[in-house]
Amino acid sequence: GAPTALKDVTVNAKKEKNVVVKTNNDDDNIVSIGDEVTFTIEVKVPYIDWATVKAPAKFIVHDKITGAAYKDLSTATATMDNTTVPDVSFSQGVKTDEKDETNTFSVDLSSLVNNKNNQNAGKTVVLTYKAEITAVDEIKNTASAGNEDDTDLYGDPVDDRLYTGTIELLKYDADVGSNTAGGALSGAQFEVYMKNKDNSQTKLKFTGESGSYTWDKNSADTSKDTLDVGTEGNNKGKLNVTGLPQGDYVFKEVKAPEGYRIGENPDTSVVLKLDEGTSKASGDLIKNDVTVANSKLSSLPSTGGIGTTIFTVGGCAIMIIAAALFFASRRKSSK
Repeated sequence: GAPTALKDVTVNAKKEKNVVVKTNNDDDNIVSIGDEVTFTIEVKVPYIDWATVKAPAKFIVHDKITGAAYKDLSTATATMDNTTVPDVSFSQGVKTDEKDETNTFSVDLSSLVNNKNNQNAGKTVVLTYKAEITAVDEIKNTASAGNEDDTDLYGDPVDDRLYTGTIELLKYDADVGSNTAGGALSGAQFEVYMKNKDNSQTKLKFTGESGSYTWDKNSADTSKDTLDVGTEGNNKGKLNVTGLPQGDYVFKEVKAPEGYRIGENPDTSVVLKLDEGTSKASGDLIKNDVTVANSKLSSLPSTGGIGTTIFTVGGCAIMIIAAALFFASRRKSSK
C-alpha cells in the first residue's frame, strides 16, 4: 500500500501516562530562613509515536520556586540509570524591568526522546538541585514536564511544600485574664533562647518590630535580641516569633509593663513540634501559643492619707522609746 503521509509540523512528545515526583532532603518538612535544602524531580521519558511525528519532539522539565532561591544551578545534575545525562543544562529565568523570573528554571531533555526506536521510553530521569530558604509565608516548589511553554504536559504539575514554625506569646494582666477585653498588656520585653542538645541555651537574634519578629540565622541585618510585645489593636500584648524549626525554646521576660512586676520565674518554656505520630509537616505553619501573666506592683498609701500618718506616728514612737531606753541605761551605769 501507499506509505503513510507524515505531517510537516512541529509537535511535542506524545502524552503518555506519566507522573512527576518532587521530593526534598528535609526530614520533617520544617525549615527556617537560611536553611539549604536539596530538591529532586523524577520524571519518566515519554514514548513517541514516530509513525505520525516528523518534527523533533520536545521534552522539557520546568520548575518554579517560592520562598527560596536556587543555589548555583551550574552544580545541579541530571541522571538516568545512575548515569549523567550528557549535554544538559539548567536554564534559570532572568530578571527584566517587567518581571523577575529568577525563581524558575527549565531543563531541555529532548535529546532523550529523539531516537526512532524509543530506547529511553519509560526510563526515569532524576534532576537534583539546591535552594536556600528565604521566606516563611509560603515555601513551595512546583515541577512539570512538557513542551517549551507547558501548554502540553506529560502528567500533572506537582508541588513540594515546606513549612516553618511560629510561637505566639500573649502578655496579660493576671487580675483580668487572658481572654478578657482589656487584659492584654503592652510594654513588656523578652529575650528568646533555643535549647541545645547539651542543655545549653543559645540567645537568638531577629528582624522585625513591635510584636512581630522573624528568625533568620544567616542575615547580617538580624540584630534584635530584645523583643517588644505589640502595643495596639489586636496586636496589643502579643509577641509573634516565626521562622523557627522544631525544638525547645525559652522566653525570658526582661522588662515588665509599667506598674507591673516580673514573676518569680521570668522564664517561660515553649516546645515547638509536630503532633504525636506525625513525622512530616503537611499543612499550615506549625504553631504554639503561650500566655504569660503579670501581677500589679503593691501600692503604697498616697501622701497625706491615714496610712502615712500611722507610719509616721509609729516611727516617732519607736524613736522615743529607743531614746528613753538609752538614757535609762546611762543613768544605771553612772550609779
